[in-house]
Amino acid sequence: MSSTFRFGAVFRHLYSRLRQRSAAVEAHQDPKQKLKADIEAADAAFAIGRLEVAQRGYESILQDNPRDLYAIYQLATVLQARGQLAAAVAICDRGLMVQPDQRRGSIAKT
Repeated sequence: MSSTFRFGAVFRHLYSRLRQRSAAVEAHQDPKQKLKADIEAADAAFAIGRLEVAQRGYESILQDNPRDLYAIYQLATVLQARGQLAAAVAICDRGLMVQPDQRRGSIAKT
């Protein structure tokens, strides 16, 4: 068994567990825990190359938390990876409206 196969299987397993955790947290309606679980799930999807799933995850996070700079940055990164450069730039501009003192291209997790 190749290490690439095991690596992918591990990430798929982690992604599945994070989605389950996110659903459980959502049922309890704890906004901070839900946000954390949703970010972890979107990050896991991005890590295993499930860009469409990651994009939907970050977009969902931003519906509830439109000023979340980490989700904005990650969504721009996903859009760039999917070749949607104009959309990525638009999301970066959105981040600049949230925190105008950031230079373009330097929005970081806060």
